[in-house]
Amino acid sequence: MFGVERINKCVECGNVYKRKHDLKRHVNSSHPDKLDAIAPLKVLKGNVYKCAHCDKQFRHKQSLNFHVKKMHTNVSVSAETKTFQHKCSLCDYHATFKKDFIKHYETSHSIPMQYDTIEFSNHDDFISWKNKIELETNASFVVETGKKAGIMNYICHRSGYFTSKGKGERHLKTHGSVKINGYCPAMIKEVAQSDGKYLAHFTKTHVGHQNAIGRLFLPSSERKTIAAKLAAKIPFEAVLDGVRDGISDTDKFQRKHLLTKKDLYNIEASFNLRSTTVRHRDDAVSLESWVNEMKTSCVLFYKPQDITLDEYPQLHSDDFILIIMNTGQLTTLKKFGSDCICVDGTHGVNSYQFELHTLLVLDDLRQGFPCCFCICSRSDETIMSLFFNCIKKESGPIEARVFMSDMADVYYNAWSKLILYMACGSCVEKELDFD
Repeated sequence: MFGVERINKCVECGNVYKRKHDLKRHVNSSHPDKLDAIAPLKVLKGNVYKCAHCDKQFRHKQSLNFHVKKMHTNVSVSAETKTFQHKCSLCDYHATFKKDFIKHYETSHSIPMQYDTIEFSNHDDFISWKNKIELETNASFVVETGKKAGIMNYICHRSGYFTSKGKGERHLKTHGSVKINGYCPAMIKEVAQSDGKYLAHFTKTHVGHQNAIGRLFLPSSERKTIAAKLAAKIPFEAVLDGVRDGISDTDKFQRKHLLTKKDLYNIEASFNLRSTTVRHRDDAVSLESWVNEMKTSCVLFYKPQDITLDEYPQLHSDDFILIIMNTGQLTTLKKFGSDCICVDGTHGVNSYQFELHTLLVLDDLRQGFPCCFCICSRSDETIMSLFFNCIKKESGPIEARVFMSDMADVYYNAWSKLILYMACGSCVEKELDFD
């Protein structure tokens, strides 16, 4: 709150300090044995520079150098900075310098490094070559640091460590981070020559990962092209169909051919394009907004993740369930539900690996008509019982002449217990054969 002064109080002697730094200095001098309890050091995530002579950690090497000069005057700064270490992506080996990793990969893992040097007349030619190499090898090279003395380093985008920027309230992607939590030696070193030409020192060898297309980011040129289509109000489905229809047998399969709606949402958000389909960049918030709007018309049941419902103790905290049926679907179910009921499941329909279960009937044209949908994070008899029970509350008892499902027993068991017991055809045949 504004106007409220934060007070840092020593719990040992009662001294009060305006700044936390002053409290730490007091505890360090007067109560050194209580330092961890009273004023613990902040634990940094990801890559940090650790002081070898105390417990302090630093995000930047310059901060570590300043600390060593001030607090450890008898220690060489150059030796101290070596405490920052990368990790081998194949074993537990740690080292500070990249040249040590190159030697380690060649001697310990028998991985020969492949090098190449190419000269270009200008920077544009270098960029064209770099884009071509990335396309041919299914790799991506990103800028490591800013340009220094005419040198620019581009490292493999999978090299490095994953550091969560959130609070752990949302689940990670199914495929995880693109980072391998280790060091990949593949890189391109661009050097500007005095005559205006450019040299590219190319380390071709990747270590610790496969060059999979699914791990690549969409190129900037492709993102701009797609953004132009979205700005022209071309529907998502039309954009996706256009990309898929453009695939030919002679074309090399590229990252753009794996385009999904999630990619379109990200592009739409990054280019600040107005959208009526995405209510919020956070999927959970966007879905919550849609459910609140549609709960009186088509949402029969909704349970987000990370909450518990007292009236449904059989559901777990991490369960996600969304059951949808509109008025037209309910009318069709009541009209044709006495003939044939079919339940089908579709797995892995999105990046969260939720499953889609659909209840269908045969309409007057003898074609399957979906009457209710259930999207859930797990599929067992408990969830299917809840699915069918929600349908029963809306439609009343359903006495179907035929019930069809796949080989999973959960559909039949849940249906026979809640709706109407029906003899399983395969079970009857087994009993007759046994007799």
